[in-house]
Amino acid sequence: MREPLIGLEEIRELLLDNQLYIVLSEELSYDTPLAMDSLSLLWFLEKLEQRLQQRLTLEEGDYERFDSIASIGQLIEERMGVCQTVGDSAERSESR
Repeated sequence: MREPLIGLEEIRELLLDNQLYIVLSEELSYDTPLAMDSLSLLWFLEKLEQRLQQRLTLEEGDYERFDSIASIGQLIEERMGVCQTVGDSAERSESR
């Protein structure tokens, strides 16, 4: 199995570190509904592409899928390859 391009925890950290989603860190789970305005979404995409060191090619309907960390991870998996699943993230955290 290939190493994921980005894990769900890393997506979560991008949202929190860049203050794109104002919430207490313990309240932001992988399935917490996200509501980003268009500027926040563009800013997040820029940071995500910098982290991936690749351009993320999206279709028009893909932008609506930025509604949770889990759905963002699924979208990246579909568009670019492998993304860490929720279960894999827990295993990775325990192994540190």
